[in-house]
Amino acid sequence: MVYVVPCTIRRVFKEGRLVADGSEQVVVEDDERGPLRYLEGYISLKELSGSNSVVIRIYVNVDGTDYEKYFERTYTGPQPFPILYIATKPARYGIKITLQQVVGLNSFSYQFFRVE
Repeated sequence: MVYVVPCTIRRVFKEGRLVADGSEQVVVEDDERGPLRYLEGYISLKELSGSNSVVIRIYVNVDGTDYEKYFERTYTGPQPFPILYIATKPARYGIKITLQQVVGLNSFSYQFFRVE
């Protein structure tokens, strides 16, 4: 299924490098209430080697109170295509993307855009 984002305004929202510490860490969070929006962007998994393993999770806040998880995937070892592209579902109250390295310790570059 192809998901088309009907919005056209894209702004760099957050970019940097996350040093994994074994806990679930927030890569990007957009909790500004307001108009419907999406996040899209990249996380580089090029540092994964051997049996290193990382879990990516995406949460959405649908009622203005708590985040609920709607996506989780584990990546292990070297990736044939190390750039992970993420496009979230639409949200009004908040979107959060996390990373947890469960085996090994690496750092991960990322860049995300807010789509309005």
